[in-house]
Amino acid sequence: MTFYQLLAIAIFLLLPLIGSGPFWGDFVGPFLQNCRDRWWLNLFYVQNYWPSDDTCLYHTWLLAAIMQLYVVAMILVWFLIKKPNIGFTLIIFFVICGMAAVGAIVFIHKLPGALSPYLLDAISAPKMWNTLYIKTFDHVGSFSIGLFTGYLVAKHKEKLTFGR
Repeated sequence: MTFYQLLAIAIFLLLPLIGSGPFWGDFVGPFLQNCRDRWWLNLFYVQNYWPSDDTCLYHTWLLAAIMQLYVVAMILVWFLIKKPNIGFTLIIFFVICGMAAVGAIVFIHKLPGALSPYLLDAISAPKMWNTLYIKTFDHVGSFSIGLFTGYLVAKHKEKLTFGR
C-alpha cells in the first residue's frame, strides 16, 4: 500500500476524532461519507472514472490517471524494446484513439473544444471536468508521444549533444 492509499483510509478513520464544532458536520460530513463509501476507488486507482463530487480525495484523480497510464506504458515499452515496429504502431494507435475519444466525447456531450475559463460556465465546467478532463483517455495521446520521445532519446543518447 502506498502512502496515498493509507491517507485515504486514515481520513475517514481519524478525521472524525480530531474535529468538532457547530459547522463540522455540515462541511466535513459529506466529505467523510464519501471516504467511507468509496475508499476502495482510491485503493485501486480508479477514482477518475467516478463523479468527482462523490469521491474521497477528489483532487487525486491525477494519481489514478498516471497509474493507469503507467500500466499501458509497461506494455508499450516492452513492445518498443522487443519489437520496435509494433511498439511504434501501438503508440500511433493510442495517439489516434485518444484524439478520437476526446473528439467524440466533446461532440456527444456538446462541450467546448478547449478547457478555457472564458468558454466555460457554471454548467459546462463541471460537466467537462467529470466527462473529459480527469479521464485517462484525455491524456493518453500526449503521454504516448512523451513515451516515444523518451525511447528515442534513450536509444540515440550517444548521438545527442546538449549545449549550454
